[in-house]
Amino acid sequence: MLKRFSRLLVCLALPVVGLRLPALAQEEEPVTVPVYSLLNLETAEIPPLRQGVYHFDIRASAGKEGTTYYGPGALIGIGRDLAFLARATFADRRLFTASAVPIRRGGHEAELAVKWRPVLREDWQFALLGGVLFPHTALRRAVAGTLQPILTYQLGGRTLLVFNPKAVLGERVMVTLGGGVHYRFNPDWEMFGELQGAIAGENGFRTDTGLRRRQEVWGFGIRYTPFPYRGQVSLDLGVTNGLGRTTGYSAQAGLAGSTSFFVQLIYRK
Repeated sequence: MLKRFSRLLVCLALPVVGLRLPALAQEEEPVTVPVYSLLNLETAEIPPLRQGVYHFDIRASAGKEGTTYYGPGALIGIGRDLAFLARATFADRRLFTASAVPIRRGGHEAELAVKWRPVLREDWQFALLGGVLFPHTALRRAVAGTLQPILTYQLGGRTLLVFNPKAVLGERVMVTLGGGVHYRFNPDWEMFGELQGAIAGENGFRTDTGLRRRQEVWGFGIRYTPFPYRGQVSLDLGVTNGLGRTTGYSAQAGLAGSTSFFVQLIYRK
């Protein structure tokens, strides 16, 4: 996992060390639109009081997963460094029968959480996200607690580094370590990539035996914020083997690492 993550960081760091896209990488004034999330990972940003960040994403899985996952959510500022989070992921249920034991796919998760940012510095931030998960999936059925420490570091004016471990605490404990990089070419175009790996519990299934296993979860995408709606509306396009934005699904890989094509609409108000 570390070797693959290092390669990912190198690839995403190329623009920082000299690879420029002339049509995109323009010298502009610093962009003030905060980055609230990557694809499956969170950042430490908190919306201003009584302002919200709303999203709806669709993940159409190819390969053995063969299921489309949908995910609405909202992050609303309720204090200077405090926010309330509500989100869900859902998909039609299906049964994968090509293994020794049939594997259930699809189902739904709902999550309610609070995000608190105790540390805010010029170049880095630290936040804690804790909540309750209401799952009905192949991996878990019982209500569980969730915890995510989030550390972000601003490297120069365009690059954001993210470290985001996750834990699902309950009948089936799962802990992952995740990191990612976000790069802003200009106010309209951004790029991000990420990787997670399970260090406790299982976050996937073997397709030959149907037994639970640990898998890496990765994602790569671009974010477009059109000029007339800058700061309000963004569109994400990308690929991932993660299944959703809730804590459980965001750290769970599709069957045999099945890739999902990802579309997300973000609205800030």
